[in-house]
Amino acid sequence: MSSLLKRGECVLASPSPEIHSPKSLFAGVEPSAPSAFYRAWLWRLGMSAVRVLPAVVLKTICLLVAECYYRLHRARRAVVVRNLLPAVQGDRAAATKAAHALFRQFALKMIELWRFESGVAVDAWFTAGIDWSILEDASRRGKGVLLVTPHLGNWELGGALLAQRGYPLLVLTQAEPGQGLTEMRQAARSRQGIETLVIGSDGFEFVEIIKRLQDGATVALLV
Repeated sequence: MSSLLKRGECVLASPSPEIHSPKSLFAGVEPSAPSAFYRAWLWRLGMSAVRVLPAVVLKTICLLVAECYYRLHRARRAVVVRNLLPAVQGDRAAATKAAHALFRQFALKMIELWRFESGVAVDAWFTAGIDWSILEDASRRGKGVLLVTPHLGNWELGGALLAQRGYPLLVLTQAEPGQGLTEMRQAARSRQGIETLVIGSDGFEFVEIIKRLQDGATVALLV
């Protein structure tokens, strides 16, 4: 469970039906739209706050917002609890406890993400145990590298780390729900030497991905 709680995302893969608690437990609570927090003006506010507020103050504010969101938004809380059930063998109490921790860790992750996207330098990388030779060997083949990683934790910082080590990435993403937010995040990655390819509904962008891989590019895909 520790790996789930460390800077975890609040949206996890759909759980297997056989491990679900009864469907009636979550009936009628599925959110019908993305969270209202996915707004460009809120993102700008966060990136401004990390530049001016002391770290302890910003952390306190974000944790307070996360706590309120967790308690007030029953539908989104229920989705996270449901998605965690397979990881705890269907134990709803354990899933609820883990979901509570995930909301709080997500708030802390947002601070780190805003620092990254506002241009604050990351001066401490945790790279112990990384076998760089695997990536180096794959890159030397000249046939492109496809990096596949779970959408857990603050993976955006990993892209910056790879770019610093001479592996500029092509990051695949879907459009953000808030107007203008996709372009804002795309510009933030670009400043770090990371290229973004927004995948639409027609799927033709994958032709470009195949071409880029054939040209030796390093492509990051989150699942």
